[in-house]
Amino acid sequence: MDVLLIFLFVFGFAAWGIWKLYLAARDTYGDNSPLKVERVYKKSAISYFLGFDYVFSYSFLALAGIFLYFLFTMNFSSSGSAAWIGFMLLLTMFMALTFLSAHNILLIHNYWKFTKDVVITSVPDKHEIKLDIAGKEVTLKKDTIESLTIVTNDSRNSFTHFIYHLNNGEKFILTDRMPGLWVIHEYFKKIPIQQTIKLFPYIK
Repeated sequence: MDVLLIFLFVFGFAAWGIWKLYLAARDTYGDNSPLKVERVYKKSAISYFLGFDYVFSYSFLALAGIFLYFLFTMNFSSSGSAAWIGFMLLLTMFMALTFLSAHNILLIHNYWKFTKDVVITSVPDKHEIKLDIAGKEVTLKKDTIESLTIVTNDSRNSFTHFIYHLNNGEKFILTDRMPGLWVIHEYFKKIPIQQTIKLFPYIK
């Protein structure tokens, strides 16, 4: 019975993942792509804060707590080198996990401010993108975007935000957590781009 439950869980999860990939592919390419039909993109708080990077960060924070517990409960009073090495190893792991978790959690919450209340709508008939950013409407046309600045930490633990400079002197910021971001770049491929690499790409 236990084996059956594990089997159903694993394959059920795999089937769910395949289904999600199918839906994403169906709405990205061909006749259902945002280049041919109107698509609306918005990120909900639930999907944002239940994302892999958020769960991953809090898991690492919990793991850091375990290492901290060992630091306070284990006996390192021995003068031997093994005790000293063990202490330094636990301390290093605790500090590394705490830093990584704090780094991610701060950026995740910071990026949410620039992801929530954002709606991206493709308008293929006019070859336009309509944005609703916290109630402010912006219409992107062929020559609306003057340039694009990409700020990224350029790592596997990726955090990237995009600063769009408009020809009227205004600008807006979107993050790589925003679904439909790729549609803007697909609609307008000849935007001058400047990239900046930062260890901590916090949005001010």
